[in-house]
Amino acid sequence: MKKAFIVLLIALAIAAPVFAAPAFDLDKATKGTFGAGLNLGSAEGAVVKFDNSTWDVYANVGYLVFGGTPGFSVELGGEFKVSEFSIEDVDFDINAGLMIPVYLGGGFGFGAQATIGTSYDFSIKDIGSFQAYVRLGLGVQFQIAGAFTAGIGGSGALGLVYLFK
Repeated sequence: MKKAFIVLLIALAIAAPVFAAPAFDLDKATKGTFGAGLNLGSAEGAVVKFDNSTWDVYANVGYLVFGGTPGFSVELGGEFKVSEFSIEDVDFDINAGLMIPVYLGGGFGFGAQATIGTSYDFSIKDIGSFQAYVRLGLGVQFQIAGAFTAGIGGSGALGLVYLFK
């Protein structure tokens, strides 16, 4: 029953943005303002992203497989572009931000992390715009599993987001 509930939540997290996107008129940024995709890393699952001219806000919903006790995970974060670089005429953004991870599995855990990463925006003709990213986070982590504990927490992610125009 617990696994079925987690699968249902992940399916809803993927389906809701896809069906809701046409109702939004969010042309604030040239790269797209609303996106949905796949996040692999500290929380394997779906990612939803909102872009604006200064901050990108994202939410990852998934199942924690790596880096801790397996269980359900939600990560809420925001990031902004701090720099950029090019490799053979391909532009990459360097992003920094904050993230709040919440984990349910073997107890309840939450934290706060500073994040840094790089992203690459690209288009495929007749398909649409995408953003690929790599993100690392480091911060404090709190765990409640019988007793309250605190420590250093970290995360890592690799993802691909389809950007709705």
